Amino acid sequence: MFEKLLNFFRINLGSEAKSQNEKNDLQFNEQNEKFLLDISTLRLGINDLSQNIKQSRDWLATLGLTISFIITIVTSDFKPIFGFTPEAVQMFFIVLTCIFGLLTLYALGKYFLLFSKTKDDSVIEYFRKNSKMPIEYRILCIIKNTRKNSSEKALLFFKDPMWDCFFLPHFKSTKTVDITSICEQLGAMLGVSAKDITAKLYDRTHDTTSEKMSKSKKCTTLYHSKFCYIQIGNPKNVMKNAEFVINKNNFKWQTVSEAYCDAKQMECNSDILRHLDDYSNDFIIQPADSMNFLDRERLV
Repeated sequence: MFEKLLNFFRINLGSEAKSQNEKNDLQFNEQNEKFLLDISTLRLGINDLSQNIKQSRDWLATLGLTISFIITIVTSDFKPIFGFTPEAVQMFFIVLTCIFGLLTLYALGKYFLLFSKTKDDSVIEYFRKNSKMPIEYRILCIIKNTRKNSSEKALLFFKDPMWDCFFLPHFKSTKTVDITSICEQLGAMLGVSAKDITAKLYDRTHDTTSEKMSKSKKCTTLYHSKFCYIQIGNPKNVMKNAEFVINKNNFKWQTVSEAYCDAKQMECNSDILRHLDDYSNDFIIQPADSMNFLDRERLV
């Protein structure tokens, strides 16, 4: 009975730990991944692949010759030829058999080395490494509140100077997300202590991938975005206003519908707005408000 109970906790705690690790690992759907390659890189990649495939089959030819020589040695009645005795002719075939047998072993060794390079994953990884399209990982913060005398759920947007439009608070990341760094950066942006911020990552099913022109890189960039639900324990009083400024950052509360009506937001971030709309139940409707103004009024 005790052993069964121990196994139950081991299995369930292991599953929970795995789930948590998956949440902290920013993944993306490979079906949406795109590569940007120049002709020379593509040509080199195809040439390397074709050479690997060709060389990986060399052992078939040498194996065929080895088998042919073995059959000859076993079934043939050797006769003198060009002044050589039957024994010398037989020895000649035995030597050839040994040589081609060794060549077959060598070709088989090359086959096992090259086999992995001809697999789909290896080919994809080659083109991924040589892609000219930059990849950027970013975390988008979901900060929501309910408007005064209304059931409307609004999200916090800030004026992104790089894109010259309002967008969700966001930060660059790596594949492995640093929660502490997110809280510190968001705290500096909103003028609150990082200790008063709680950040919870949505699982990878909520991640999204989009391709757009980067303002900083001046080229097409592949963005892999992960969403993070934010709670703020001690918000500034000014944050209850429909629009406000903190640390020279312009903020405003908007519903997704209102964001849809902003031409600039749609031009720059229609992919993210559609994603918010698609997952509105998880991002906007179900979660509790991100901050509580206590006796103060709700959002104006």
